[in-house]
Amino acid sequence: TLGVTGAATLSSTLAVTGETTLSNLSGSGTRMVTASSTGVLSTQTIPSSGGGTGTVTSVALSAPSIFNVSGSPVTTSGTLALTYSGNALPLANGGTGATDAANARITLGGTTSGISLFTLTNSVSDKFIKVNSNNTITLLNANDTRTAIGAGTGSVTSVGMTVPSFLSVSGSPVTSSGTLAVSLSGVPLPVLNGGTGGANEADARNNLGAACKSCTETLTGEKTFESRLKTTALERVLVNSTGTSITLGTGVTWLNIHQDNTVTVTLPNAASYPGREIFIKNSGSGIVLSASSNIIGMAVSFSGSTQTAILNPGGNIRFATLVSDGTNWIIMQRGN
Repeated sequence: TLGVTGAATLSSTLAVTGETTLSNLSGSGTRMVTASSTGVLSTQTIPSSGGGTGTVTSVALSAPSIFNVSGSPVTTSGTLALTYSGNALPLANGGTGATDAANARITLGGTTSGISLFTLTNSVSDKFIKVNSNNTITLLNANDTRTAIGAGTGSVTSVGMTVPSFLSVSGSPVTSSGTLAVSLSGVPLPVLNGGTGGANEADARNNLGAACKSCTETLTGEKTFESRLKTTALERVLVNSTGTSITLGTGVTWLNIHQDNTVTVTLPNAASYPGREIFIKNSGSGIVLSASSNIIGMAVSFSGSTQTAILNPGGNIRFATLVSDGTNWIIMQRGN
């Protein structure tokens, strides 16, 4: 055992065999002895993170092309440093794919006009955008804008509106801003202007000289019909016949018969054609009868009994005029 009390300087190599106690060193347990630059010994606790048993001997670094790597690899101690390389971050990785603002706007899909608009200098007053023929952008003030579109400065201070009588207008005049509203007044558009001149169907038809297809209507005033007026009540048709059984249509006015035998005629329904006239003549010798007992004879009161006889050539009655009273056919005249 070597005992050292107080300050001691060992200027040469000290060989010690066995246990050695340095009484002026503090601390206990397993510790390590260190010497200062002046040769003073002291003990320190051995760090728990001291040298291990790992196998890593070198660490390198690689990075995308937008970076440069320096300090790689580290084999003992050192720093791995990333710096920008000057290459652009691609669009697919969230970049612009360009290294300057102008090309970045292009790669991001900016049009020529859009890029021009994007790079305009801030205006100190309200301006209007003009897209030029070369896709550049110009900012114009109000006067220049009017000039560019060929508009004048104008001096109008009030705008009113008048309309024909079949219309009405509201909001007139406009002295600053507003809306001129045109609506129908309720007065019919005259026929002269392409209207009917009537406020209802009957007046419209009357003004146009038109008849109602499905109703009874009285036309007033003088009407001019440019073509044939064809109605069942006004039809006037001549029928020549040599038959012995004849049915008259609703449009037949004259029936000219030549038959020596008895002829039976079916007349239209008198109730459907009040006031209708039918003229019947037989140049033969046969008598002419109605198919129904709906004839009022010459010598019978209009409310008297009916008969079937119409003509009897043998009795010097070769023609007769029949008129419907709405119930029967009355012989109004007859002769040979």
